[in-house]
Amino acid sequence: MLPGMRMLFDASSSVDVEEFQVIANDMLANYPFITAAMYLPYIMDGERDYFEKSKHEEGYPTFSINALRGGAYVPAERRPHYFPIVYFEPFTPLTSRQLGLDLFGEPHLQRHLQHAIDSAASTAAMAAQSGHVDEYLLFKVVYAGQPKPAADVVGERRKLVSGIVAIQVDTRQ
Repeated sequence: MLPGMRMLFDASSSVDVEEFQVIANDMLANYPFITAAMYLPYIMDGERDYFEKSKHEEGYPTFSINALRGGAYVPAERRPHYFPIVYFEPFTPLTSRQLGLDLFGEPHLQRHLQHAIDSAASTAAMAAQSGHVDEYLLFKVVYAGQPKPAADVVGERRKLVSGIVAIQVDTRQ
């Protein structure tokens, strides 16, 4: 599933929310073990303010790159880069709170995301927020609009990453 989602981004210079919804909702409808699908663009700190403002103009007036601390969403501390959730399916009032959540800023996920970037392989991590040991997040790096990096050059992969696609899987399904 992840390579298919990644190809959507590789095939287009810009994937909008409607295009993401089509592929994600088809996946959710046909594979009951997939409980969520997400896209996280790579945002450098120098782009953060412009990125947040552009999300406000797109109709998300309270959007910010945030972190989950003590059960509350708070603005993420400044860092060199972020991977915030910008597309999330199924999109409901409850899941909409996750928009802007910087998964790279979550300590239990950071090393898994970095491994996905450095290895160019799909990577799995336990979905700590779900509270179920049978739920996992799977990540795959996107190089949309970029040449594919060499298989053995970590620095090149880090430089060319444009985002990450993710799915949440419930192995009890």
